[in-house]
Amino acid sequence: MKSTENSVKKVTVTVIIMALATVCAKLLGLVRDVLSAAAYGTGTEAIAYETASRLPIMLFDFVIGGVVTAAFIPVFSELLVSKGKDKAMKFAADYFNMVFSVTLLISVLGEIFAPALVHLLAPDIPAEAASLAVPLTRIMFPMVIFAGTAFCFVGVLQCMGHFRLPSIISLFSNGAIVFYLLFLEESFGVYGLAVSMLVGWGLQAAVQLPTAIKLGFRIKPGLRFFTPEVRGAAASFVPLLMASWLLPVISVINTRFASGIEQGRAVTAVGYANRFYIIIVGVFSFIATNLLFPKLSRASAGGDDKGAKRLTASSMKLLLAVVLPVAAGCFVLAYPIIELIFVNGDFTADDARLTAEALKWFCLGMPAMAVNEVLQKLFFSRKQVRAPMITSVIGCVLDLLLVYVLSDAFGVAGIAGAAGVTLTLCAAANYIIDAQNGGGLFSAKDFFEMVKCAVFAVICAICAHFSYIFFAPILPSVLSLALSVLCGMLAYGLLVFLFPFAELKALLKGRENE
Repeated sequence: MKSTENSVKKVTVTVIIMALATVCAKLLGLVRDVLSAAAYGTGTEAIAYETASRLPIMLFDFVIGGVVTAAFIPVFSELLVSKGKDKAMKFAADYFNMVFSVTLLISVLGEIFAPALVHLLAPDIPAEAASLAVPLTRIMFPMVIFAGTAFCFVGVLQCMGHFRLPSIISLFSNGAIVFYLLFLEESFGVYGLAVSMLVGWGLQAAVQLPTAIKLGFRIKPGLRFFTPEVRGAAASFVPLLMASWLLPVISVINTRFASGIEQGRAVTAVGYANRFYIIIVGVFSFIATNLLFPKLSRASAGGDDKGAKRLTASSMKLLLAVVLPVAAGCFVLAYPIIELIFVNGDFTADDARLTAEALKWFCLGMPAMAVNEVLQKLFFSRKQVRAPMITSVIGCVLDLLLVYVLSDAFGVAGIAGAAGVTLTLCAAANYIIDAQNGGGLFSAKDFFEMVKCAVFAVICAICAHFSYIFFAPILPSVLSLALSVLCGMLAYGLLVFLFPFAELKALLKGRENE
């Protein structure tokens, strides 16, 4: 029992440290979006840049992105345990060469077919925006090479127990873009912004290289794609890819249907809302991906199924305890949050209304996204990819149908709400599949505690909502929003303190014993 409490405490403390590091990186991403919104609003250049910046990563995600680390980590972890570091690093070098070759091919194809890709992704945006999006796309497409390289290094560092640097690599890429927007944007415009995006992705790879080399990784040019180890990783490529398609497909569907709403302005509004939403929930899903997956892979490689289940359950409960009140608070305070953060320069109050409407309904999927990340990593660590593959494909079809039905009637709210419903149903399906296969992650007490957190989150949101109604007419917007958030946090904190859940008790007990 004591070892279980120590394990829970250790995971909790590590999660908190990673969350703080990731928050700093994500906050800089928010600054990036605020500066970009002020410079371009939701006008022609903003629509063109939003469309162009999505295309390289979209194609990367569809072809290889979702499997770079997911296919690499289980094989590397198994080699590390069974055959030692040298064999694992040799596999890493061969895997790196394969990823580099594939991303180079993607980049070349993207340069050639940029006009067709722009039309495919956003067929209804204004002609001027579409014309501008093509050269911007060609500038940014080589970033898929840097993305593949960066994710390879992430896999090596995570498997070797280095989690902090991978958690802040976006700090460097966002920093490059923020620097450009502050000091160079007036001179080079939106074309320079595209170049800064490319440089930023290059920095994500470059900052990890010294640590990877220090750990024993070596770049060895060659075409050793058919070694048993690389074949073992590649064998899971297709199902892993399909399992990882849900979020990229939702993004494509969102952009496709948003291009016909509000003269294309909805493309930018949905983009800003989605990135703000990802900044929030991404902190926690990023932790699930980058902390839990290597640990789960090692547990599975060592045959510790019970430990993997307990780690998954504890981590999921901790994530929900944080994500639920954040989602509820963002739902009721979406407009004042967006208005305060984004309204400046060319970004108007009407742009804020459109963006807030999307953010509000994206929040429905926030808890489900965190849960789904944990469950997918549990499946991947066991090399069980069939279940998440099936739910992902069904989710893609479901989201397309929901957006098709809802977007005409509800605009951006229908697009964002469809994503929330899809993510929730996929998370529920993944849990049910795991339970039917003997998963048994949660006891009745665990379910009760999660329901308790959800009720507390609703109370938190109600307090925040009525606090804002009270403060908004009599105080400046910054102060009224801050006090409303504080009231919601105090209400939730008090309830959790009075009725704590098991993981919090273990953490507090551990501190008392120190």
